[in-house]
Amino acid sequence: MSYSIILDYRTGTKKPIKELRIRVRNTSAQIDVRKVTGIKVLENHFNYEKQTLSVESQHYEWFNQIKKRIPDEIMSLHNAEYSVETSIRNLLNLEKIESAADKLWENYINRTTNSESTINNRKSYVDWVQNNTPYNPLTKLHLSDNAIVREITKTIKQNPNNTISGADNHLKKLDDLANIAFGEKEKFRPFQQGGHYIAGASSGSSEPKYTEAFDFKNGIKNIKTGQDFEATLTFLLSYCLCIDGQDLSRIDKTRINHLDYYKDDGLKKIETANKYIKYQNSFHLEDAYIFDRTLIMNRGKQEQRQSTVKFNLYPIPRIFQLLKLIIAEYRPNKAYRGNDPFRLYNFQTDIYQGKKDWKQITNTITNKLKRMSGTYLSSQRGTFASNITDLAVPSEVAKAFLKHSFQQSTFEAHYLKHPQQKFFIIQEAGIDAFDVIGAWYLVLAKATEKGLIPDGFEISEFDKKMIKKGKLLERKWHEEWDNYKTVEKSIQNTFNKEDKDKAKSVLGF
Repeated sequence: MSYSIILDYRTGTKKPIKELRIRVRNTSAQIDVRKVTGIKVLENHFNYEKQTLSVESQHYEWFNQIKKRIPDEIMSLHNAEYSVETSIRNLLNLEKIESAADKLWENYINRTTNSESTINNRKSYVDWVQNNTPYNPLTKLHLSDNAIVREITKTIKQNPNNTISGADNHLKKLDDLANIAFGEKEKFRPFQQGGHYIAGASSGSSEPKYTEAFDFKNGIKNIKTGQDFEATLTFLLSYCLCIDGQDLSRIDKTRINHLDYYKDDGLKKIETANKYIKYQNSFHLEDAYIFDRTLIMNRGKQEQRQSTVKFNLYPIPRIFQLLKLIIAEYRPNKAYRGNDPFRLYNFQTDIYQGKKDWKQITNTITNKLKRMSGTYLSSQRGTFASNITDLAVPSEVAKAFLKHSFQQSTFEAHYLKHPQQKFFIIQEAGIDAFDVIGAWYLVLAKATEKGLIPDGFEISEFDKKMIKKGKLLERKWHEEWDNYKTVEKSIQNTFNKEDKDKAKSVLGF
């Protein structure tokens, strides 16, 4: 295949300043395969026949550098060493272009009718690309080159701070900017036109999702396959831990506190404590639940808010253990095979590929849940919040437990400082409100009936005891809460007694 490369004006303009462009032509087929706008020059400065630019032009040196490269680029195209896009990139030496009209941000500012706040918001999207790629300033020439557009897309998708929808949103905002800056009769949306948007990144619906416990339990009878079983366990685990999205795939041993052995002396109480600590991960035994073990992680959407929930709260660890075995059996290519007992998957969601793997899993899980009981995987936190609201948990307490956004008031901030033990009461109340233990019982029965329980999981005597009990709280949540406050006050009085007695002697009464 033979090529020719020439420079000419962009047609259709009567202004004395015109856009000079590079035209790559397939001479065998007599068709233009690429036309890229270069710079703006005065019409009388450019001689088309001689392919020269006047020395008076500010772009004279740049123009002649291009002319010197053209023979080599034509030969490389003849030899199919690389694509036409790469050849254009080599020719334009893009980082040398300084034409203000070609700069994305400057052209956008000149042409936009958006408000100042919107403009300030959009600036961050351009700044990020300019600070994290070689393309600074970002120009139309960059965005007209498919190879560069692909490179920018890859960098955005691999940004560990981006969710899948976040990466998609970044690409869409850049397209909006480019279209305002350069789009005229035809749209100029390089990322969309290049097919770089992430399919399925957004559900397209902002409707709140809620799952009725009755519908969920009724759907358990529809479990037929290992993936149905996996989907049901995933929802229950996410609900109990009050986490959503990729947070489930981020659980590992660094996020769960571990108990250390006492090494003082041989007192009986220390020996007893060490006995329980020895079995801290033996969740089929009651001994594993003596001490509080918590899951601590920064929520994916609000990483500044650290979420702490109780992990060794029945049946959370048992659901986790069974789900881990199910993933290993029915999703072996995604299962974690290492020594960390608290990791479910073999990928990390701090990189784009891991987010993509997780998205594929959640799409499958959601499809299974919707088919069985009309449940969305993304409804667990909303369902939990609704359930504790129905129990008349004050909204400030519910927000503090779920780490929802707060108004910046001293009153609301106070609730974030509650002792964690109080929040455990709210977690238990939410679990009981959905009848999680009852659902767990039905799931185990259905999976046993279908032969889906993998080797390595046995129902223990403690399982039977808790299933028979059927709930976590002995009393209503507010009675447990008030009891905790009474104990808390009693402890405070005990600690303060000596200080009070001393104060009385100092004051003489």
